[in-house]
Amino acid sequence: MDKNSINEMLKLVFFGGSNPTCDEININLYTQNNPVINKPDVIRKISVTKEDFDQFLKGFFDKKIKQIKQINDSMIFKNNNEYEGLVNTLNKYGMMMLSIPSGTISKKSEQLGYRYSLKKISLELLVKILQDTDSNRINLKDQSDILNLFLTMDFTNNYGGLNDKYLQIDKDKVDSLSKDEIIYKLLQSKISLNLIVLTMSSDNLEITDVKDRFSSLLFNLNFNKIKIRVSRDYEDFLGVRNYPNLNQWPDLLNVNPPTKVYDENSLHLYSAANWSDNPFTQYISYYQVIEQKFTQIHKENLINLVQGKLTYPKFYAEDKEEVFSIIKSIISREQNNKTEEKQLEEVLKHYFLYPDDFSTLKKSLTDDQIDYYSREIPSFLDQSMKGKLLVDLNNIKQQKIYNLLGSRIYTIRTALVHNKEGRTSNYDPINNYSELIKEVPLVRAIAGNIIINSSKKFLNRRL
Repeated sequence: MDKNSINEMLKLVFFGGSNPTCDEININLYTQNNPVINKPDVIRKISVTKEDFDQFLKGFFDKKIKQIKQINDSMIFKNNNEYEGLVNTLNKYGMMMLSIPSGTISKKSEQLGYRYSLKKISLELLVKILQDTDSNRINLKDQSDILNLFLTMDFTNNYGGLNDKYLQIDKDKVDSLSKDEIIYKLLQSKISLNLIVLTMSSDNLEITDVKDRFSSLLFNLNFNKIKIRVSRDYEDFLGVRNYPNLNQWPDLLNVNPPTKVYDENSLHLYSAANWSDNPFTQYISYYQVIEQKFTQIHKENLINLVQGKLTYPKFYAEDKEEVFSIIKSIISREQNNKTEEKQLEEVLKHYFLYPDDFSTLKKSLTDDQIDYYSREIPSFLDQSMKGKLLVDLNNIKQQKIYNLLGSRIYTIRTALVHNKEGRTSNYDPINNYSELIKEVPLVRAIAGNIIINSSKKFLNRRL
């Protein structure tokens, strides 16, 4: 996102609200009372024009943004004398900051000499992230999406004119704050309560110690039942927190009433995956929808094989060689079906036997996703196996499509379930989080199609 676009966004946040076309606003500073309930006692009042705001932005970009330094390849940033680490709290339906008094949890370690806090991201770091949208693939389509990062509703306009804003300030700072500092604090107060960082500050904190301290602090927080994890990248940090706009919700009018009865346990697994925002839970639950069919499909295939042989017009039960050939076929099927990966492959062959089956599967995926599965595999898998795990859904005539598809899904499943030291394919829920997200659509599409195609019972026309 370029600098001019960010400037326009911040202007809209600052001057917007009831009268987005205004050229000047009044900022009323108060120290007590809840402005949502009682009209605050204004101690100081300043006016800010668009020229004032332009001057503020110039200094903001020249000083505040330039002081942000990323610590190696981590999601930790040095901001003046403080370190800010991007974290995700609760799930996309939770708002942890609403339960934090004054928007901040802060505690100091007297023994180690540093203070940590959980609070809203600083304005300068948020802007820094938005500046890097291209390189980090943040999924923000337009300015209206970006405004979801800010609280645009102002409950205090009722106590003044359309151009009045209210800002609570510590009593001992009311008179000393400059106009630029007040503008900064008002913008900071507008940042969404969902955008939380874990901060650490100390006069003698070495950069080399920062990552270890953050990791240890995250464990202590989780050990004390505070649900928090480090964000892997900007997309993860922003995307998980944002509530969807009304215009981003799926169109419920396009959801047709069901005509078939589906397996209840499969629906429970599918719903659990769809409800969760954790790709680990999603992947395992969707996989279990497929796994449910392993025994059933193998049994059906064996029965069909034997029934076909026995009912063939030229079959003679007295012919021992023919009987023995049936036995050998059963043994061969059983030998091939010993491993779970082969059972998975057998289920895929059963439900995706024809080209039309794959065409339906592809409708559940985007072109970018289909292209990704044909070119890339997650970094947490053994890269020497890449050739055996690439799946080209646009080339389903290849004989190994079931083997490749099954191998990719099962190898990822194994990396999630097992984490033995020394293995070449181990999933790290922090470092590999975003990569696993990319794998979920494929297994989700397969699970959904299996639920639909495995149903043989139709709903009655009349209830």
